[in-house]
Amino acid sequence: MTALLKPAGSKVPPTLTGVPRKKAKAAFAPFVVVLALVLGAGMVGQLALSTALEAQSFAIDDLRQQSTDLDNQLSDLQAKVAVASSTTSLASQATKLGMKPNPYPIQLALPDGKVVGKPTVVTGDEVTSDAYRTPGQLSRQRTSADAAAKKAADAAAAKKAAAAAAKKADAKKTADAAAGTDAKKPANAPKKGNPR
Repeated sequence: MTALLKPAGSKVPPTLTGVPRKKAKAAFAPFVVVLALVLGAGMVGQLALSTALEAQSFAIDDLRQQSTDLDNQLSDLQAKVAVASSTTSLASQATKLGMKPNPYPIQLALPDGKVVGKPTVVTGDEVTSDAYRTPGQLSRQRTSADAAAKKAADAAAAKKAAAAAAKKADAKKTADAAAGTDAKKPANAPKKGNPR
């Protein structure tokens, strides 16, 4: 402000009075928009979290199923190993390789290297258990047993047929002898048992 004199003839403006101020109110529309954005972001976040957890639970179920399948496969393989390492299986595999069971084993006493027992040559017929025979050997053994049984049956049938033929020949001889006695009788002689 300056201290200038008022010009003559000028009117003094009325005094200025202040306009009453309105009380400040928060804007309602932006508050609603911000609140809706926060709630929407929370709901989207919750949906994304639920989807991620559900996907992880499916992945966990798949991994548990794979674990169960692998446990079953492991137990099957362990059972196969147990069967393959059994004495029967080892004996069968050894027989397939041409080895023969020896019921007369000898032992080597260590540290002096002394042989305990008498070495005996094995032909392979000493042990008769089928556990030591290969399927081919068992098949040949059954075939030879069937052939021997058929041969014995044929021999018995031939013997029975020969006995029947001999019996038939004896019966024919007896019948011929009886017929020859009848032929020697006179023709005019009355037959016995015939009243005429």
